[in-house]
Formats: sequence, C-alpha cells, structure tokens
Amino acid sequence: MMFLLIFSSVCLAWTFYAYDLTVGTLSLEDYYLFAYIFEWPWGKFHGPVFGCLVGWLYINIKSYRKVTEAEKPTYKFIHKCHTTQIPTLIALFGFCIFNAILFLPYNPNNNAYSWTKS
Repeated sequence: MMFLLIFSSVCLAWTFYAYDLTVGTLSLEDYYLFAYIFEWPWGKFHGPVFGCLVGWLYINIKSYRKVTEAEKPTYKFIHKCHTTQIPTLIALFGFCIFNAILFLPYNPNNNAYSWTKS
C-alpha cells in the first residue's frame, strides 16, 4: 500500500515538473491538469490507498478497545497515540496543511491569466 502511495506521489511530482503545470483551481491550465494528472492511473492511486489505510487503522482501533490493559502495549502505534500528545500534534499539523492549501493558491486564483502557459 505504501509503495503505491509513494509511487503515485513521485509520478505526480514528475508530471507537474515535466509539463510545467502551476497550481490554481481557477487557472486556465485546468484543462492540462485534467489531461495530464487526473486521467492517468497514478493520479487515482491516492484515494483507494488512503481509504485502505484508514480502514486498516479503524480495524486496529476496534481490536485495541477490546483487549485488556495488559495486552494494550502490543498495539505499539495505537497505544503510543493514546498515551502521548501525538493526536494533538497531528491535529495541529492538519490545521497547518489546511491553511496552506487554503492560502497558497491565492495569486493564481486571484489573477488566473498571470499563471497561464500561453
């Protein structure tokens, strides 16, 4: 699963670099974004792989809740998340990523003609 996610990310980064695509949901290059990114198979791997990883995590959390206190340290990742401040750090990281996604494409969305290929 992780191999597919990494492979897809590398292919998408290469495609952005090779075709000189810029970011902006309202830019005039959205046709190229559809043609080069969303139509290729590696542009679609992220969704199913992320869904499988979240499902796997959900199943592990459900089984973690059923075991006794003595057996809980055997679930190393989930037990560490429940006993430390990792969930707070993950939420803070998610908030930072959300703000980056919200504000980074401000210029191309504000003036789409300045980001076009032609």
